[in-house]
Amino acid sequence: MTYLSLDLELNNTEEGLKDPKIIQIGICIGKEISDIKKYKWYVYPEEPITEYITKLTGITNNDVVNRSKSVSTIAQEISDLISEHKTYSHPIVWGCGDVGALMKLFLDNDVIFEHFGYRELDVKQIYSYLTLKEGKKPYGSLSSSMKKMGYDFKGDKHRADIDAYNTLVFWFKLLERA
Repeated sequence: MTYLSLDLELNNTEEGLKDPKIIQIGICIGKEISDIKKYKWYVYPEEPITEYITKLTGITNNDVVNRSKSVSTIAQEISDLISEHKTYSHPIVWGCGDVGALMKLFLDNDVIFEHFGYRELDVKQIYSYLTLKEGKKPYGSLSSSMKKMGYDFKGDKHRADIDAYNTLVFWFKLLERA
């Protein structure tokens, strides 16, 4: 089975905005940890990147102005990757919401995207179940949760492609445990 993991970075504030805009999309595709491929795209949010997000993610106004692709191009490139690799229909995510946010971005830009099922496989939910079963608190970021389970987070946190990579690694590690 070939899986696709998805992560988004949003233009947000420390307090949190009601509907923060997507500024980076990351996906990873693989059948096992040793063959995971990483992809990322910048999205121009038509607003300045907040200072908080630049500090958190390293994403700057320059990145989204000069490195962004159109939403339709991103959707086509993701679609081509899904078709090429014949990925499982439900994306692997850390925490729910990214699939819906991405689909809303496509819809808001009149982009037809005929992939992804009605579900996402949430690694955070599985992690929470396992920690609750062990009588522990099910809280934590992706990196701290991986560490608690004995796995290493690789790369810089809060980069869509890096977070998608680690989410997929965590998924494979949990599959091995099952």
